[in-house]
Amino acid sequence: MRRFTEFLLDEGGSIIIETESLDDEDKPIKASLCEKHVPIRAEMSFESALEKIKPLSSVLISKIESLANKPDEIQLEFAIILKAKCGAVITSIASDANFKITLKWNRCNQ
Repeated sequence: MRRFTEFLLDEGGSIIIETESLDDEDKPIKASLCEKHVPIRAEMSFESALEKIKPLSSVLISKIESLANKPDEIQLEFAIILKAKCGAVITSIASDANFKITLKWNRCNQ
């Protein structure tokens, strides 16, 4: 179920994002027809939620850069879903893929 989640910002203020609920988040918080439009408060800030993807990005880029024939360009694509309770979760960008990695070599530079 989709719902609105309010993520606090580290510098103050907040941002409301449409998020996917975890099964246990689907329990009603208000008895009203408009309940799904009332934002729930995320358990972490927006920045903290996104902080969880940094180690993944760092490891993937580091491993690719350690190749013997290092590419000139690395493009890494992945999709994330924000969850009120656990922050950023990596989801699939295609039917079965969680990542799309494109490596480019510019042979004219050698």
